[in-house]
Amino acid sequence: MSSVINLFRVARLLTSLLVLAFFLPYSISAQEGPSIYERSIRSIVTIEGESSKGSGFLAAPQVVVTNYHVVSGMSEATCYIGNEGARYQIDGFIIADKINDLVLLKVSELKEKPLTLSPYEAKPGQRIYVIGSPIGLEGTISEGLVSALRVMQGTKKIQISAPTSHGSSGGPVMNINGEVVGVNCSGYDEGENLNFAVPIEYLKKLLAGASGNVQDLSSLPPIEKDEDDASESDDMGKAELIYRMGIAEKQSPLNIDYLVHFRDSTCLYFTYDLTEAYEKDTVVEYWISDYRIIDIGSGEVVKALRSNLIASEKNPCRVYRGTKIFYSITFPRLAPSIRNFHLMEGNCDESNYCFRNIHLRDFKTADGMDWATYENPDPEGSISFFSRSAKDKYTVILGNVNIGTLSEPWSAKSVKPNCGDVGKSVLTARLPIGTYDYKATCGDITITGEVEVTAQGCLMVELGR
Repeated sequence: MSSVINLFRVARLLTSLLVLAFFLPYSISAQEGPSIYERSIRSIVTIEGESSKGSGFLAAPQVVVTNYHVVSGMSEATCYIGNEGARYQIDGFIIADKINDLVLLKVSELKEKPLTLSPYEAKPGQRIYVIGSPIGLEGTISEGLVSALRVMQGTKKIQISAPTSHGSSGGPVMNINGEVVGVNCSGYDEGENLNFAVPIEYLKKLLAGASGNVQDLSSLPPIEKDEDDASESDDMGKAELIYRMGIAEKQSPLNIDYLVHFRDSTCLYFTYDLTEAYEKDTVVEYWISDYRIIDIGSGEVVKALRSNLIASEKNPCRVYRGTKIFYSITFPRLAPSIRNFHLMEGNCDESNYCFRNIHLRDFKTADGMDWATYENPDPEGSISFFSRSAKDKYTVILGNVNIGTLSEPWSAKSVKPNCGDVGKSVLTARLPIGTYDYKATCGDITITGEVEVTAQGCLMVELGR
């Protein structure tokens, strides 16, 4: 009986050990993440320049390491810890490694403790943590694995599975002891959680070769753009820097909401707001015409590339009183030196919208914005009404909106007008796609019907036939 009891005790002990062995890695992981974050966060910074944001960390006293591409093209920059208000001026750069995408920055005002560099290289399967400022969200930590060690374009890279986004570049990749094994540098747009880091060996060589000399950031040679790169330059998820504007033009319905820098483009996001306007039974015609940015310092002119508001003077957008529309205009990426500029339409006369003397220093950067509001403007379609009768002057109500009165007949008997024409003999409206009721009245005559507005083509309705 005693031997049976002893066997039972041994079996229970083995079971307990197996259970402990199963759950121990999860317990350790659950504890090490907060510990690493707490010990390292004061040594990690967000870097902000004229036209972009990135991450970095203290690799030596008063020396911040980040990616070369983060500060390339900047004339000056600051850094800060977490979301604190204190900004530390970056004195300049000490040494740079363009090939391996690394640069050491001197920040004499930053007195925090440097992170510890790992004595060992990263290994596949190793658990790692990444801390940075993805799309401006400071102090974001993510966990993953070292997926593989690669050689890409002649240089070594660490492939990691930890989720990162634009703005995380330059942040530390740390092992379970909180030691730096790499510098986060890039992601592969076509792959999910497919990201890369610069191995710590390149950073150690850079530190070993650093001298005490500090050079201006403006002397750092810019990175040449790959002309064969066909990636979307203004992909919504890849904003590098967002300015919250909030400018109304001459008390008009037009407002600039945001200015956003992407890798290869700069976008301005607008609202045309008639929600507080009077005469709610009328509509306003609106279209985009010859927008350009003029740098006040140099006189350089940057012309708009495109807009997602598809409208022209011949085929305008119809904005109803009591409603508003959202849209964006895309320009080539503005140079970091363009900080004070005019945004002009046409010749800036009374019929145009013009914003003068915009100073970017007057506006705060934002952590994000509601991309969906501007990314997919409601599809619109056109509908035109006409009548061939000389005596019948129909007033047309479409939905709940009075779109006008046909004061003259359409005189050509054998052909219809072109859909989208406007004037005394044709009424044209643009409105979101959908099904609408209409009512046309002329004295004691009332014509009613239902129409379906589609994004393709233009619907013609003849009255009084």
